[in-house]
Amino acid sequence: MTAGSNAGWRAGAAGLLLLMFALLLFGARQNSLTADEPAYIAGGYAVLARGQAALPMLAQRGYPPFLATLEALPVYLANPSVPVEQLTGWPASYDTFTLSFKPYLEPLQRSELAARMATICLTVLLGAVVFRWGAQLWGPLAGLIALAVMALDPTMLAHGRLAHTDAGATALGTAALYVVWRWARRPTWGKTLLAGLLLALTLLAKVSGVLWLAAAMLIVLAGLWERRRGGRVATLAGQGAAMLALAGLIWWAAYGFTWGHSAAFPFALPAPDYWDGFQYLRTYTTDVYALGMRQAAHSGWWWYFPLAFLIKNPLPLLIALVIALLALLRRPSGGRRYADLVALTAFPLLYGLVAIVDGMTIGYRHLLPLHPFVYLAIGGGLAAWAWGETARPWRRWVVAALALWFVVGAARSFPWEISFFNELAGGPSGGYRYLADSNVDWGQAERVREDYLAAHPGTRPFAPVTPLMPAAGSYLVGASALDGVGVSNVNAYEWFRHRA
Repeated sequence: MTAGSNAGWRAGAAGLLLLMFALLLFGARQNSLTADEPAYIAGGYAVLARGQAALPMLAQRGYPPFLATLEALPVYLANPSVPVEQLTGWPASYDTFTLSFKPYLEPLQRSELAARMATICLTVLLGAVVFRWGAQLWGPLAGLIALAVMALDPTMLAHGRLAHTDAGATALGTAALYVVWRWARRPTWGKTLLAGLLLALTLLAKVSGVLWLAAAMLIVLAGLWERRRGGRVATLAGQGAAMLALAGLIWWAAYGFTWGHSAAFPFALPAPDYWDGFQYLRTYTTDVYALGMRQAAHSGWWWYFPLAFLIKNPLPLLIALVIALLALLRRPSGGRRYADLVALTAFPLLYGLVAIVDGMTIGYRHLLPLHPFVYLAIGGGLAAWAWGETARPWRRWVVAALALWFVVGAARSFPWEISFFNELAGGPSGGYRYLADSNVDWGQAERVREDYLAAHPGTRPFAPVTPLMPAAGSYLVGASALDGVGVSNVNAYEWFRHRA
């Protein structure tokens, strides 16, 4: 491949990254603060202002400090004098503290955009990693296809622009596994140190970071197995151990090298605040809604995430994924490396299993960490299926049709991708019948609601009503409230729900 063609592929990738950045940025300006974003900004600000003293408060909601502080940094720099310790709720009640902190986010639109920039930049970084990884596995066309799917994926666009942990942790964890995979192919101390740093940041981004760490360990072991007959196995084993040790050391340093007891385990251990947060999420209970059913649970039903995967992703993406996986399975196995196979399958299988068995079934966003591997599979599989040596020309027309379908769907859902559902669920207007909360209505349209109420002064906003006999009038009811999520009386809008 010539230098000119390489430049062309890089230009295509740069164009897609710029497109994704623009979609994330302009969408962020349209979407109001979602339900959980103020908590991250408030908690991150507290850490920046009071350091380690704020970590126990973050543990009350299961938040490690890294992404929260990164998102709160612009707010802190703009106003570093918020009297954190004088706010109601400090440090015993995180929720009350967040409510007390909200007035300091004014002007709100400026603060929310500034806080979201960290996630937007990390999401663009993830796009670059997806392109590079796909290109190095199967060629630049595969990398470009994978990046194109990511750039227009409603789930990634929806959460890649929010001051939250889902997209940021996905970006850091995927980047970490990519560097570990590069190390397994050609070990160097530079890659060892970079992988250790990225794994540490992944652990500090979200408690699910332990699953990324477990996958990294499996890739290291696969790389050592490939070189078991070489003379450098001991040196490489030392690098692998150093990588994991560095990740643990940086993670522990972020918690001030504390040591003590946690509710999660009956013995003392490093960073007890981290494990307190882990325990909070393990025992978290809330109202779970799906298919018109409700229950109070940590993990609702085993079928929740498979169902959400089926109806929250565009149909052309799902069709392309099936074609791609079949194409990849039929590829000749000659020369296939253990580390490649483990790097592409260990984390998706481990994370998917944990999500189904014990995941927080409150939103499809918790499956976002699987999406980079979906993009890679689609890129590699479609490139082989439609442009491989034995590919028939009609296959490219199929890919073109799927791409057009995908692009049209992405354009129609912008910038409200949070509420995206595919045709199986009746589209965005029918999704509330299947799922609720962050799948549909997470507060992202608050400014649209305010504009509507200003234009229709006779409309009642989220007014509490008698379930069986509402008073005559016009009501504006959010999709999640319609399903009884986020309201004190889950049946308050039952009359409306059966007539929507």
